Amino acid sequence: MHYGAMYNWYAVETGKLCPSGWHIPTDGDWQQLVLFIDPDAGNGFGESAITGEKLKEKGTTPWLTPNEGATNSSGFTALPGGVRLVDHDFIDNGRYGFWWSATENTDLLSWIVDMGYHYAVLYRYKAYKTGGISVRCIMD
Repeated sequence: MHYGAMYNWYAVETGKLCPSGWHIPTDGDWQQLVLFIDPDAGNGFGESAITGEKLKEKGTTPWLTPNEGATNSSGFTALPGGVRLVDHDFIDNGRYGFWWSATENTDLLSWIVDMGYHYAVLYRYKAYKTGGISVRCIMD
């Protein structure tokens, strides 16, 4: 299955991927979403056992079994598009969904978030800017 285009961080940085009045979420925007869903999430990343389940599409199509706790009660409908590695290999389709943040970490890395088929948490990581990852646009 295909879940849309993947972009490197340099495409994200242009600010041209979203329609007028929309933008790629910053690291702070992602954290705000986690805290909205789970006000007890502490710093917002990896401390909420329920955020991922409320963001992921229900069922095991397209997510692999067990798609831990998925309810999509937020309406976000997260899909497991996987990632395109720096060496151009596509991996983890059906297993994980990764989304860029518009927040840079270093000259080589930027912040991303991910959800997986076997856990209900939204995690935050650093990824090489040259990899291919999904985007989500939010309203300004």
